Amino acid sequence: MKRIAIATALGVVAGVVCVGLGVLRFGVEVTAVGFGWVVLNRTLIGFAIGISALRLPWALHGSLIGLLVGSVFSYCIAMVGGNAVPAIAALVMSVLFGLAIEFFTSIVLKQPQRAAGYHAA
Repeated sequence: MKRIAIATALGVVAGVVCVGLGVLRFGVEVTAVGFGWVVLNRTLIGFAIGISALRLPWALHGSLIGLLVGSVFSYCIAMVGGNAVPAIAALVMSVLFGLAIEFFTSIVLKQPQRAAGYHAA
C-alpha cells in the first residue's frame, strides 16, 4: 500500500515537472485541460508502477510501464495535433518519467516490489 501511494505521489510531481519543463524550457503553451491531461498521465504511470506485479528489474519495469501508459497519451497527441514530433517526444518523456518514478520509489525511497501475495504483518 505504501509503494502505491509513494509511486502515485511521485507521478503527480512528475506531471507538474513535465509541464514546467515544457513551458519554461521549450516554450510550450499549456491550457488548463492540457495541464490536467499531462498530470493525469504521469500520475497514472506512477499508480501503474505502484500496483504492477511484473517481476522485472526496476529500470526495465519503470521504462516499460512508462511506455505502455504513455503510448495512449502519445497516440492522443498524434490524433489531435496531426504531428508526429510532439507525439514521439511525449512517448520518450513518458519512458523517462516512468524510469524516474521507479528509481525514486524503489531505490531512493526503498519501496521495492513485493512478491505477489505478500502481506506484511
